[in-house]
Order: sequence, then structure tokens, then C-alpha cells
Amino acid sequence: MKHYVSFFKSLTFFTIYLAGLITVIPLGITYIVGVRTLSCVLSFILKNFTIPVIGAVYLHEVAQYLPISSPVEVRIDYKKLAFIWIPQTDIPNQRYIIGWILGFLLPFVFGLLLIEIGYGLTGIIFLIISLSGLRGLWEGAK
Repeated sequence: MKHYVSFFKSLTFFTIYLAGLITVIPLGITYIVGVRTLSCVLSFILKNFTIPVIGAVYLHEVAQYLPISSPVEVRIDYKKLAFIWIPQTDIPNQRYIIGWILGFLLPFVFGLLLIEIGYGLTGIIFLIISLSGLRGLWEGAK
């Protein structure tokens, strides 16, 4: 049970870091440019970028972690904006592959559904996050 708490604590820290980057950088640009309606820009960024990225990252990482469900040490690579897991026990490759497939499929399907019901920008963010699962499959196949 302790490894679940540790995983979600690290995941929350990582998503807060990403949300801060996604929110602060555009706000800084709009402040420098001199847009007068900063609150409008903030609500647009939060609604269309920050919240969907948080949801997509959580969905991707949790779907990827569920088949593994064992103690892992979590590190964050700030340069690559990546969440790196270092298992504390031996884990069969099949569980890794199932995790990568779920990490790709769940955000991908969710993104397609969002696009279908008219939330295109949010759906595209989910599709982009799902590509990380493909990268994991590619690295796992090597």
C-alpha cells in the first residue's frame, strides 16, 4: 500500500510542475506583450491546456502503472519532462508491455471520444500524451 501512496505523491508533484510550466510561460508572454485581458487569457489557458494535461498525464501514468503494481522508485527527468520508474523488485516484461499498451490506448481512446463530442483541443492534448505510451513500447521492444 505504501508504494501506491509514494507513486501518487510523485505523480502529483510531477503534474503540478507541468501545470506550472504550462500556465506560467504563456502568462509571462502575454504580460510581456502587454495584453490587457490577462484574466481572460488565464481562464483560456487553464480550461484548454492546463486541466486537460493534468488529466491526460494522470490517466496515462496510472494506466501504465496498474499492471506493474509493485514498489517503484520514481524520478522526474526535468529536461525530457519524463516520469522515470525504477522498479524495486523483478517485474516480468509482459507486465511492462501491458502497461505501455494501456498507457497508450486509454488516453488515445479518451482523446478520440473528446474530439468526437466536440472538445477538439482537449482531445488533441490527450492524443499527444498517448504518444508517450508508444515511445515506451518502442523502447521496450529494443
